[in-house]
Amino acid sequence: MAARPGSQREVVPPGAVSAPAGAEATRTRWSAWAALILLIGGLSIGVVLALAGGPWQVLAVLHLGALAIWFLVWRRSWRDLLRSAGPRSPWLLFAVGAGLCALSAVARRPIDDPGAVLAPVTLTGLLSALASAVGVGVLMNAVPEELSLRRCLLEPLRAQFGDRFALWVTALAFVGIHLPTWISSGATASIYAAEVPEKLFFGLVAGWSVLRLDSLAFALGMHVGGNVVGVLLDSLSRQDTLTGWSRLTAPVVVATLIETTAAAGAVWYLSRKPGAGR
Repeated sequence: MAARPGSQREVVPPGAVSAPAGAEATRTRWSAWAALILLIGGLSIGVVLALAGGPWQVLAVLHLGALAIWFLVWRRSWRDLLRSAGPRSPWLLFAVGAGLCALSAVARRPIDDPGAVLAPVTLTGLLSALASAVGVGVLMNAVPEELSLRRCLLEPLRAQFGDRFALWVTALAFVGIHLPTWISSGATASIYAAEVPEKLFFGLVAGWSVLRLDSLAFALGMHVGGNVVGVLLDSLSRQDTLTGWSRLTAPVVVATLIETTAAAGAVWYLSRKPGAGR
């Protein structure tokens, strides 16, 4: 998945224009190498801790490291962190990404967790499920992962090494972030065979959307939409009927390919200039 030709001319946010060219190049180089060290070192520590039965959750500090690179090393601002410079409204991009992955999560439910049974719904249970969906699915996972991987780390890597390098590194890192969870939960080979490609494809499409649309909104919407629905359905189900992760089956493979194709197609369509093709 390649970004549009010439897209690298837009890598440097407006806040960096006033910096001397030599100083800016040095900061970019240091930021890119710091991003690589953070990803390789942080993810390796997380995997080792998970294998040893240790507190692999400390991997969450990776997000703080990414913010430190963004603000202290690359010296970018909050405005640069949240910018959406493409021609499409970020709210539109977010809504389309969230809607696609929310619908996919609902459609995949009987495929990924065929034995899941909803528990009797009460007001207290519903409010608790909503709180989990927002707290765990959005605030603890989707938002920090997207800001870290698809903004704080992708952008300096992109500026220093190019679009394709940044895309693949951050997509593989997205897989790596989930490895400690799979390891600590005793995932089987079938689970790895289903989950690794799924996370890789998600990371590639999400990263490609940032490069293609010049906005984080679509990727964030994908992550938020899928996580909210997934956590909500898990919380509303009887826990003894949940099987956990996807397993490698023909329906899971087909569902993953359809989901990936639909999301990539939406990115391609939204990347066209408004009014094109009329």
